[in-house]
Amino acid sequence: MLSLKSSVAIAATLFTQLGSAVPVNDERDLTCLIPAPQNADYDDLTGLPGINLNPLPSPYKGLDYQGFSYANVLLPGLQPGVKPQTGSRYAVSNLITQLGGAPTISALYDGSIISGFDLQSLYFGCAINLAQAVAGIPVECTITVTGYRGKTNDVDTAVQACSRTFTYKPTSIFFAQSMGFSGNAAFAGCTNIQFARVTYSTPGPLSPAAAAVSVVIDDLRYATRSCPL
Repeated sequence: MLSLKSSVAIAATLFTQLGSAVPVNDERDLTCLIPAPQNADYDDLTGLPGINLNPLPSPYKGLDYQGFSYANVLLPGLQPGVKPQTGSRYAVSNLITQLGGAPTISALYDGSIISGFDLQSLYFGCAINLAQAVAGIPVECTITVTGYRGKTNDVDTAVQACSRTFTYKPTSIFFAQSMGFSGNAAFAGCTNIQFARVTYSTPGPLSPAAAAVSVVIDDLRYATRSCPL
């Protein structure tokens, strides 16, 4: 039979081993195992008065947006164009915003503590814009979201993890149109990616007008990871 002294010694040894095997003080370990859910709806942003397109802050909800701005829709559901899924704002990418680079959503930026993210779903739409970016004519388009794993935002040196294509088909050109939805959990394989590239196109006769088309996204859902480097 073990003595009381021996039992205490064994218990102390086991406690020490367990403590060294399971770090409990590193919060980034927890956010790596359990990614933090995010919903980028852009409605917490305040735009400049009289300006339709405003630069997105970097980071926004943990990620950096290149080639995107956000739009203030003054009368959601009343003015022509694509209606935000929620609130009165959504992210926009078009020929003007892409002067800042190809449409990319990334965890790779100066000072980032996000090691990767898991894409889940988004709402989207397209419109030919007659002015700066919000009011316009809803048009059919396809958008492709491709996720990559890499150390930079260069698709040539990164590994493609996933790619999904969705089609937007408005029912009218005269009134505000609802956004399309990718579906919940649409991005199988888009886990722990470092960046996602968004591309889009218009079909058939509309192709020559592609330069005037804006793609809009709203309620982009994903989960960020902060794994120890």
